[in-house]
Amino acid sequence: MRKANLLTVGLWIFFIGGIVTNQIGLPESIETMLIQLTLLALSLVSLLELGRSDHRAAVFAWSFVSTILTLIIEIVGVKTGYPFGSYYYTSRLGVSISGVPILISLAWLTSLTCANAWSTWLTKNPLHQLIVTALLIVLFDLVLEPAAFKLNLWRFDGPPPFQNYLSWSIVAVFLSAPVLFRAPEVFNRPILRHIFLAQIAYFLAI
Repeated sequence: MRKANLLTVGLWIFFIGGIVTNQIGLPESIETMLIQLTLLALSLVSLLELGRSDHRAAVFAWSFVSTILTLIIEIVGVKTGYPFGSYYYTSRLGVSISGVPILISLAWLTSLTCANAWSTWLTKNPLHQLIVTALLIVLFDLVLEPAAFKLNLWRFDGPPPFQNYLSWSIVAVFLSAPVLFRAPEVFNRPILRHIFLAQIAYFLAI
């Protein structure tokens, strides 16, 4: 079995195991640690997969800028209620900067990378890719929000507002466009598409 296939199988075994243990129940401290390690591991896998392209320096620069910008946007969101609505993070995601866990910006990187992996696989037209990425990132958040509530990762003041999903799509388009119009092939990594599906399966199961 090829290394890529082994990684894919291992990914699904890990997430299926996560679904099972979530149903069984784990001590909160262990569950919190696993959530943090999972977010970190997925962001590292995403970054390493992007680094396999011929545009390594540019891809790493894009990843760094995207991580910093999403962190700033999240900080503004927590402080002002814009653009995502009024919400706050709990302590379950670890070290924070101005109320925003560092892992959140890494999770943004993973989500963007995986959504773009699907959009570039589904269509070769950059404009269409942007539309697909925006739709997929909204789909991802629609599934994520109820799971995040159950896992006590963050809280909105009421149901997540429409502006939250609209803002997710705008941020995704803004950050994805530079790569999709210049080097969309960097996202052509099957494991990234599996990460996207595995996360959705996990969120739906809990």
